[in-house]
Amino acid sequence: MTYSPPAPVVSGVPYAVLDVDGRTPQTVDDFVGSVTLTVEGSTGRHVVRGDAAVRDGVVRLHEKSDVDGGGKDVRTWRVTPTDAGGFCAETV
Repeated sequence: MTYSPPAPVVSGVPYAVLDVDGRTPQTVDDFVGSVTLTVEGSTGRHVVRGDAAVRDGVVRLHEKSDVDGGGKDVRTWRVTPTDAGGFCAETV
């Protein structure tokens, strides 16, 4: 089996969340469970798959290596609401 490393992202830099499972997120609860996010930032557009939970109003998503959202942990993202009413994600 060949391993394809994930596309590079800049740590600690916010990426706009474009959708969660193909829908525009309205609340942090839209991120709970096994999800697929599309984010866009300084390194372009990325698809992030993994498991997420909310704690104290902040989403913590553990990105996984497999296309189906399983596999090894790749990186951890923190997702927070923005003042403009959307959401941003950054690696932590």
